[in-house]
Amino acid sequence: MQLETDASDVATGGVASQQQDDETWKPLGFTSKTLNGAERNYTTYDKEMLAIMRGLEEWRALLLGMKDPFEIWTDHRNLVYYRNPKKLTRWQANWSSKLADFDFMIWHVSGKSNRVADALS
Repeated sequence: MQLETDASDVATGGVASQQQDDETWKPLGFTSKTLNGAERNYTTYDKEMLAIMRGLEEWRALLLGMKDPFEIWTDHRNLVYYRNPKKLTRWQANWSSKLADFDFMIWHVSGKSNRVADALS
């Protein structure tokens, strides 16, 4: 299972996909949500993390308790290091506690390769 997410200055988007027997990935669902006024003031890092959090919430039932870790793909390279923040904001601390429920790895993907999530954001 993999989750691809992206954020823009106006919205977040994501797609959940499952690998098929022939090694291709089939989308299971899509999500897109507009940022509210406060969220539009978030830093790029926080907008991109919000996209991940919204994707995890959207597909929580599918992702919790998976036998193997699932993958999260983002075009924001700094999120790969989310486990080692120097200083957490209030909402980052909240997100960190919610992330503990899931078994996953975050990977970086170039913006050109993250087209579906990019279109949804």
